[in-house]
Amino acid sequence: MRLYDSSFSELRRCLEWVFQKQGKTVLAVSAYNTSRECFLCGGINKGLTLEDRIFNCPHCGFTLDRDLNACSPKKSRVGATRCACGTPPTTSSTLSWVEEARWSDDSGSSARRG
Repeated sequence: MRLYDSSFSELRRCLEWVFQKQGKTVLAVSAYNTSRECFLCGGINKGLTLEDRIFNCPHCGFTLDRDLNACSPKKSRVGATRCACGTPPTTSSTLSWVEEARWSDDSGSSARRG
């Protein structure tokens, strides 16, 4: 299967088949508003546009790269207790880089992991 030549439903079926063989489950999660939903407080930034690459929460002041922020609401919507690799998520290490990113400077650039 060539990814560029496939529909999303074909890709999803292939992933489900591979994970089912390994005794794992694939859960579909709605992506609606995940890039606008705050990782920390769950508030929605209605003013966020596609050009905005940094997420700034108007409710709690949280600041993070938009794509990194969008991943976390998906995980909480499905109630994930394990990462894709099968290990429990390491909340303390995740929150350490999130805290670092939260306190960005006024220039709009946020601290990033790695």
